[in-house]
Amino acid sequence: MNESLQNYQVLFNSVTDAILVHQPAADYSAGKFIEVNDAALAMLGYSRKELLQITPMDLMSKEKYPVSAFADNIRYIEKNTEVVSEFAMETKSGKTIPVELHSCMFKFGGKRTVITLARDISERKKLEEEQKKLRYQSEMSSRLAAVGEMAAGIAHEINNPLTGVIGFASILMEREDLPADVMEELQIINSGSQRVVEIVKRMLTFARQAKPVRSSVNITELIDSTLDLRSYVLKTANIEVVRHYEPDLPLLTVDSGQIQQVILNLILNAEYSMKKAHEKGILTISVKKEGEWVRMSFRDNGLGMSAETLGKLFQPFFTTKDPGEGTGLGLSLSHGIILEHEGTIRERVYSVRGLNLQLSCP
Repeated sequence: MNESLQNYQVLFNSVTDAILVHQPAADYSAGKFIEVNDAALAMLGYSRKELLQITPMDLMSKEKYPVSAFADNIRYIEKNTEVVSEFAMETKSGKTIPVELHSCMFKFGGKRTVITLARDISERKKLEEEQKKLRYQSEMSSRLAAVGEMAAGIAHEINNPLTGVIGFASILMEREDLPADVMEELQIINSGSQRVVEIVKRMLTFARQAKPVRSSVNITELIDSTLDLRSYVLKTANIEVVRHYEPDLPLLTVDSGQIQQVILNLILNAEYSMKKAHEKGILTISVKKEGEWVRMSFRDNGLGMSAETLGKLFQPFFTTKDPGEGTGLGLSLSHGIILEHEGTIRERVYSVRGLNLQLSCP
């Protein structure tokens, strides 16, 4: 008998996945664990004595898994041969780990008994997230390429007649015999045409986006030089710039011109949002090293955005600016540049008002 028990314990503790055995109460609420293996102790950080004094509910978030949900889950296990599910379990230290659970019920000592094999799937979840990000980047690259081809075609089609409109408007504006109201209308035509010229230029820039020509760049110096370009506008708009630069940052191997274009787009968007919100504001720029990445954060206290708007933020030709004030290509172009640099750009609303756009470059 002792030898059989020893063999059982060796077998039970040699399983690399956590095994937890508990007996639910008569009302299907959680009962204490009656047996756990060594892998469960290692995964959850408890001693055997500690783990045998608690219930499965003590390992789960009470907000996500209320008592009623636990009881329903036990009833479901009772009706099925095996139940496979995913949960987030809390370790003794408070860390949350995703686990895949394989549970089944049997009778032991005349009582309902549930044995659960719990497998840590943190690495799998991490891989799934990375694959999801890669799929998104691939899809976005394809979209940008398709839109780029379309933009190039549209730009060329617009350019030819537009050149004629601007040319004839300019010739007519040189005449001195035209009534004042006609001259005013010609100026409106010319101004509107020049606006279209600017849009066409942006479309062509978007369509002809070149591969990055990389060199070693001090990213904080690049940010500062870009801010210098907007210093007068920022000052007159009562926008304060707060810098948080981590010391001893590594140089980035990037295309300085392209990255400066991205930085400028983010600053321009922040400017517009804050001026629109309250004619002043604070732009907080943070740069720090995280592992193999340098992360840049551009946070404003402007208008902010809804979740629906955030979902469209990087779509070509999508803009939240007033008519005539934006083309919807700035962030799309920025997104394409960052993808070419194997980096990421993401957004986060950090309060009722305001937006935090974050760049990451390897």
